[in-house]
Amino acid sequence: MRSVLIPVAVLTLAAACRPAEQAAESAEQPPAPEALVDSAAVPDSPTTGETETAMEPPTPQPTDSIVEGTVTSVNAAPFEQLVLASDDGRVAIVGDLRRELQRLEGVTVRAWGPATDNRPPMPQRAVAVTGYEIVSVRGAVPLVGSLEQHGDGWYVVGGDTTKLAMVPDRLAAAAGARIWVLGTMQESEYHVDAYGVISEVP
Repeated sequence: MRSVLIPVAVLTLAAACRPAEQAAESAEQPPAPEALVDSAAVPDSPTTGETETAMEPPTPQPTDSIVEGTVTSVNAAPFEQLVLASDDGRVAIVGDLRRELQRLEGVTVRAWGPATDNRPPMPQRAVAVTGYEIVSVRGAVPLVGSLEQHGDGWYVVGGDTTKLAMVPDRLAAAAGARIWVLGTMQESEYHVDAYGVISEVP
């Protein structure tokens, strides 16, 4: 995974979160990504071996704000917000990638884009996300890439290409989609324990 230099704008964005907002929000915990997980249980610390990788995300611009946190829905309609929640507070997610990131609720991501004001009630700060990368799912680093079938085998194609041992029918139905996968590497194949669809086939 490519290292990213975080500009001063990140520190400014984190520092701008008001203590009162943090106190009001600290009691809420982000939900586990149950909607994204298949019926197989997610291991606490899956072993993914050297094939753990992610597709290369777009490169942040020098003027972008970079934020990291768990994708979380807060507030009730009509004031529902999608935010990245961290120990530094919350930053709202806006922009064209909001709907895609909504599929990743409960997943920790690093996102970037221009900082912007947010509509009420809170948080006051927002980022118009232009790119992001998945950091972890329940504390574990997943495989991230497109699901492709070659011959009689299934593969996650990203920075590296990883062969999957067995693909559940529901996952196979998402062929061509961008996905994340958790599991274990056994010999030369990756055994799927949990997965999520990030974006459908165009």
